[in-house]
Amino acid sequence: MKKILFIFILIFSLISLFIHNNYYFSENIFISASIATPIFNVHFGKTTILNNNNLSTQYNFKVRNFNENLISEIPFKYYFLLDNIPKNLDIIVFRNSQKIFLHNLRSDYFVLNSSKKEEDIFYIQINYTGNFYEPFLSTFKIKVFYEQI
Repeated sequence: MKKILFIFILIFSLISLFIHNNYYFSENIFISASIATPIFNVHFGKTTILNNNNLSTQYNFKVRNFNENLISEIPFKYYFLLDNIPKNLDIIVFRNSQKIFLHNLRSDYFVLNSSKKEEDIFYIQINYTGNFYEPFLSTFKIKVFYEQI
């Protein structure tokens, strides 16, 4: 009787193993993805001085999506803001030789696409329109804000 029971358990175990292997399978799946390289560079020009002898000046800066041979794999949108501008300055801004308009000293959004080199060159023409007999001292800032799209 023990022998029959042992054979029955052995046969049942083999059948369950066979059924389990036919209806159950497992596979290891490896997923890998590289992290995209975001590149957003701003190159500011040299500081310019506005005084009684120099009532008009030009300042430039560049915005790029590349570093030497590396190009950003992510597109960006950005805008810039001129901060701490005195009221006696007249500001005219050009982007790649085309005049752009600022709204409350803030630009519209611009887009740098991915996978090809792009560069925006900005020229800011600054003219002093105030009283030439009063001392004038001011330092203003250009703030660039960007985000991935």
